Amino acid sequence: MTNSNLSTLPKQEELERVCYALRQKCYRSMFLMDSDYLDDYTSLISEVSAACKHLLTVETQSPMEEALICLTVLIGYNVTIRNEENITNAVDRAKAVLPQLADDRLKAHLNIYIYGETEDEQYADEAYRLFSQFPEASLVEEDKWALQCLEDIVHPSLTLS
Repeated sequence: MTNSNLSTLPKQEELERVCYALRQKCYRSMFLMDSDYLDDYTSLISEVSAACKHLLTVETQSPMEEALICLTVLIGYNVTIRNEENITNAVDRAKAVLPQLADDRLKAHLNIYIYGETEDEQYADEAYRLFSQFPEASLVEEDKWALQCLEDIVHPSLTLS
């Protein structure tokens, strides 16, 4: 997603691609802490912040689209300057859409990020329950990373050396 894409509403059929691309940028930003990449990192964080703000204005047409936007915004605000009003908005929207979602990876990931913002253990428990339904061999890198983040939040003492 480029800054020029932020001024136009993404077509609904492109929403999943746009959200995925933004999440990849968020993950990338977590690894750009080297001073040689400071300009790239600053630019990337600015783009992610603007994209998160923009995504909250998108009118969705299905629970899946709503969940994608909420998940992407929550991931985005984990790697950029936090906007508490927008985060609260995304969490509230995510909580509202959860009952409408199938028991799938999207719902599991959304539960993780709601837990990260609320520390309400029911969301962590639900994420664990959902991920337990999938064979370990079927977990993709994003799933493994999300589960590790959940472990780091739920059991921080286990991850400190």
